[in-house]
Amino acid sequence: MGKLRNLSSDEILVQFFYALKIIRLSQQQQLDSNDDDDDTMSHANLPLPEITNVVFMGMGEPSDNAVNVRNALQILTNVDLFHMGQT
Repeated sequence: MGKLRNLSSDEILVQFFYALKIIRLSQQQQLDSNDDDDDTMSHANLPLPEITNVVFMGMGEPSDNAVNVRNALQILTNVDLFHMGQT
């Protein structure tokens, strides 16, 4: 099929934002289930882990979309926004 278009920096950031939202919901669900005093712990109700790193893959060649990837990285590594490290 080939490449149709490049993702914008906003589209890249939205993917990250929704991943964070899913993690927060998972953690909230875990807290809510702990309030039910259910002592059974299954793999299905474990909260998702925090995001510790980001890899740009499966979205085409990042170097073909360098400007948008760089803009997304600047926002992801901004300590006032997403708090991702710059290493």
